[in-house]
Amino acid sequence: MDDYYSTVWVHGTSVRVEYEDRIENFNLKGWGAHFWGEGWSDNWFHFSIPNIRLPLDNDDSTQRPKKVLLKNVYVFYEKPLDFTMITAVHIYDGRNKVKSFDGLPLLESGGNHSQSIDEYNSWEIDPAIEIKYGLGISVGVKFVVPPEASGPADILFTTAGARFVVV
Repeated sequence: MDDYYSTVWVHGTSVRVEYEDRIENFNLKGWGAHFWGEGWSDNWFHFSIPNIRLPLDNDDSTQRPKKVLLKNVYVFYEKPLDFTMITAVHIYDGRNKVKSFDGLPLLESGGNHSQSIDEYNSWEIDPAIEIKYGLGISVGVKFVVPPEASGPADILFTTAGARFVVV
């Protein structure tokens, strides 16, 4: 039998900021959540993604539930080229961190990554892992504001999602 894939998405306005005192301003609009960070600060932004749970397989006499494994995560965003860096993406199963993408070189990923999946807004989980208690995606961001800048650094989150495989 072929594997079955399903992707779950949440809107960017569902994001939560960890350190509110490090945010100079924010704006929630129909297209997403826009944050302006305090200069030379680090912050975390958190997305909650619903789990996929399947009913028992009626064709299986043992009534064994199928496994649902996390295969990819996505965070769609837009940011200026020089003043905002995505430094890490952490994946949580409930309170347990199950995967980390640290030291990300995403300074060069400036621009618009909010329209479709690309190499700067998607991360593969290999091997795929089972999520039992609720999926959390945490995005580490560094706001860099050099002296010649005319305003604070910013980032716009438009959506986040996860791709699951059923085996």
